[in-house]
Order: sequence, then C-alpha cells, then structure tokens
Amino acid sequence: MELDFIKINDRMIQSTQKKMNPIPKNAVDQVAATFSNYLENQLESVREAQVHSKEITKDFMMGKVDNLHDVMIAGEKASLAMKTMNTLRKKVLEAYREVSQTRL
Repeated sequence: MELDFIKINDRMIQSTQKKMNPIPKNAVDQVAATFSNYLENQLESVREAQVHSKEITKDFMMGKVDNLHDVMIAGEKASLAMKTMNTLRKKVLEAYREVSQTRL
C-alpha cells in the first residue's frame, strides 16, 4: 500500500483552511435567530405556566376546583420553570461577560 503524500498534504491544508475561515455571517445570523426563537418560545411557556398556576389557584379559592394536588402541581411547575429560566439567564450573562472580556 502506497501513501500518497500529496493527497495527505492537500487534506491537511483543506482542514486547516476550514478552521481558519470564519463562519459566514448569514450562518451566524441563522444560528442567532434560531437561538432567539428558542428563548422566546421558552419564555412564553414559562409565562403560560404562571398564568395557568394563577388561574387554577383562583379557581380553587372560589371553589371551582376541588383537587388541591392539581393546584400544588401547577404552582410547582410554574416555580420550577421560572427558576430554570432564571438560571439560564444567569449562565447566558456569565458567558456574555466572559466573551466580552476576552482579548483578541
């Protein structure tokens, strides 16, 4: 089996060129838009969980709902969703600060 050093060298050059060339701006914009849409959807689901928790608690107080377990579960879901979103916000801010302090 012969080794073709020219092909090997070409592959190495191509792989380093891929690493050296930045990602096209439109690809970065697409990823940012996708992440932005994901965050918006998650914020909306957190808001919906909070609204549902508030409504079911109000219905329980008015006697429309008899099952306290459903009320507690809805409240805990809303609480957990908010805590998770808060943690995500903190992590994103930490990452932003770290990237902004990076020297080029």
